[in-house]
Amino acid sequence: GDNLVTCSVSDAHSNLGTGTAHVIVQDTTPPVIENTPTDMTVVANATGGASNVTYVLPTATDIVDTSDPVVCSPASGSFFPLGGTTVTCNSQDAAGNHATPTSFVVTVVPGPISQLSLSADPTSTSTLGTITLTVTGKDQYGNVTTNDNSTVVALAADNGGALGSSLVTLIAGVAMTSLNNSNPGTVHVNATSGVLTPDSETVTFTAVDTNPPSVLSTNPAGGATGVAITAPLFINFDKALQSTSITSANIQLMQINEASTSPASDTVVTATLSLVSGDTQVELLPTSPLQYSTAYYFVVNGVMSSFGFPMTVAYNSHDNPFVTQDNTADVIAPTVLGQYPLPEASGVLSTVQPYVDFSEAMDATTLTDANVQLRLASDDSVIPATVVAANGSTRARLEPASPLTAGASYYIWVGTSVTDLAGNHLASAYGNSELSIFTIAPEDVQLAITQIGATQSFAQADDSFADGWHWTFNVTAPTNETQLSMKFGDFLSSGTSTIPAAGNIQFYSPQASDANSEGTAVGITAANTYSNPLTLSADLDPVTPGRQIQIKVEVKVPIGTPGGSYSTSYGIQTNPAD
Repeated sequence: GDNLVTCSVSDAHSNLGTGTAHVIVQDTTPPVIENTPTDMTVVANATGGASNVTYVLPTATDIVDTSDPVVCSPASGSFFPLGGTTVTCNSQDAAGNHATPTSFVVTVVPGPISQLSLSADPTSTSTLGTITLTVTGKDQYGNVTTNDNSTVVALAADNGGALGSSLVTLIAGVAMTSLNNSNPGTVHVNATSGVLTPDSETVTFTAVDTNPPSVLSTNPAGGATGVAITAPLFINFDKALQSTSITSANIQLMQINEASTSPASDTVVTATLSLVSGDTQVELLPTSPLQYSTAYYFVVNGVMSSFGFPMTVAYNSHDNPFVTQDNTADVIAPTVLGQYPLPEASGVLSTVQPYVDFSEAMDATTLTDANVQLRLASDDSVIPATVVAANGSTRARLEPASPLTAGASYYIWVGTSVTDLAGNHLASAYGNSELSIFTIAPEDVQLAITQIGATQSFAQADDSFADGWHWTFNVTAPTNETQLSMKFGDFLSSGTSTIPAAGNIQFYSPQASDANSEGTAVGITAANTYSNPLTLSADLDPVTPGRQIQIKVEVKVPIGTPGGSYSTSYGIQTNPAD
């Protein structure tokens, strides 16, 4: 434990000094187990082992505690099963130090033999079979006397039973011999040995059926018609069969070749064979369903009865086959009957919703934008559109996301992944850029400025676009003309002042793909000269004919420009892209 030590010292002048220290003493030495019992052997006193087996516990010595308790497992007084069981002993001192465990073995052996047990396997067989008899020696508790290697047992059988040996000696408590009988009937077997309690067993020998097996019936029966292609197939026999004779060489399902009258041209149907129903029935499971409207028959030859007697008359129902059902399922592939607009149609409205009609109702889940598409004829690009099943799913209608381009040609494409309600795929893909195109009417729209509004009508002469004049031009442009340019004259005052157009005017359009903000605006570089074009890509109102756009025009006023009212001239033009 923890010990406080105090030290003191004094000098020649009687000055005293003191100090303290903690001295901790620890026990690190484990106890030692002594007097562990030696291995011991006990005789069983219960079924399966010995109960209340006792032994003297070992002792444990310790340099600090003097002695410590010892715990063994299984504990003294426990039940020990037959055979050897290791008992392990442990000890621990007050400081928690564990001793090195010790052990010994308790072996439980059966008691002296007092009774016999006789069993037969099987208990019934034919007069051609053999029964194995097993004699087992047991003690008074029913434990097998595995330590018995000398007891002699006498066996006796009645009714003509022939023993392999009438005297057997137990080895490890067990002995075996055989029993046969050429006569059918019951045989009683007795096992005796001096004063030991005897035992007996009764077995049966059955007469051997020497008759060959034959076919009783088949399913389907010969001559049956309209048989389901998945109908159960089996053959019933008049007696149990030997499993090793159930092979594809001995039992066959044949498919008749209608193109020939010779059975030699018929085809064997691959099938798995199973022996069931007390070994009197053979099931046939084809690897695939039978074919529709087809004749089949069974052939059986070479199978053997359970007694080993072979079939002497082959079974062949070629002349009385069964016939499978007709196929009433829909196996016809759907086709495209027509389209709208018709192939080579022209002058089609840009708001058209094209469609195709099928020869039958289709699986609406297959009418998707991956399988039914509207395509631009010039490059086969897919036009965004929703596919709608209509007219009882006999029609697939395409609803384009926006009006189609004036003057452009399109076609409807349908892939073979679309199916009818029976799962039959479209026989071949429909639609191409040569045979099924239709053309949208040309656009009758002229370039026009529909409105001009000033969004900042007062300017400061600080040479900045932010503080200059701002206008918004509302413009209708032909849809197919995407290149837009503007020109401006120099601004002139009512007096003699001038604001040059070059370098002081810029424009952009939010509907352009390039010059769509102040930072990307197109600048005017010369008076009365068309600028570089911006590229139009969007439409403020797709329903209104032409492309509806806004142009933002900004003018900056150079520093020192006299105040006053200024005016200018302008021009606007659009052209198709190169």
